[in-house]
Amino acid sequence: ETAKRIKEAEEAIREESTAKAKDILVNAMIAGATDWVAEYTVSTVRLESEEMKGRIIGKEGRNIRTFELATGVDVDLDSDIANEVRLSSFDPVRRETARIALEWLVKDARIQPTRIEQLVEKARELVTSDMSEAGLKAAHELGLYNLPREAMDRLGRLKFRYSYGQNQLIASIETAQIAKKIAQEIGADVITCTTGGLFHDIGKTEMEKEGTHVQLGVEMAKKWGFPQAVTNCIAQHH
Repeated sequence: ETAKRIKEAEEAIREESTAKAKDILVNAMIAGATDWVAEYTVSTVRLESEEMKGRIIGKEGRNIRTFELATGVDVDLDSDIANEVRLSSFDPVRRETARIALEWLVKDARIQPTRIEQLVEKARELVTSDMSEAGLKAAHELGLYNLPREAMDRLGRLKFRYSYGQNQLIASIETAQIAKKIAQEIGADVITCTTGGLFHDIGKTEMEKEGTHVQLGVEMAKKWGFPQAVTNCIAQHH
């Protein structure tokens, strides 16, 4: 009789816990829902006329070579769409820098090597500042404060990265919101789970070193002095 009651209780618990887990996950996903955006590795800049392409190329191609060297992106002037230039690069930060710099150059009548280098550097500073602000804003929206400045700057780099059709910073915020909600439901440490969710894909911002984004993310977390529990979130998220 005792064994029978234990078995019935175990089955009831299993059914109830499965239903409860589904409720928690659904509520958490609703709390973290965000819009999806298309994935791309190409940015476009509109020109006032086709004649502008000749000025971008410059005498004997000097302007376009200087621009590509300064930005690290490929410039495609043979677009199927009239009055359009395509900027191609797998590095989203470089591509955004190039897009801003080219838009400034198009508005500025002086397109020549020295001016190109000046505006590219100015655009790079603007993008760096923009990324820093984006990282700080994301953390504060989630109630996370006093995180290392370097971590905030690195987090902001996800703003210009896309993976599986979704912006990576939005995806990280969404993950953090879901993790926060689940933590609140089950009594886990909210700050640990939220921080782990926000930084779980931080390794994807490293373009120079070899290794999986999980390994690279763990290295960064250790360098920034993150608690071991947060580092574990990054290490185990796959």
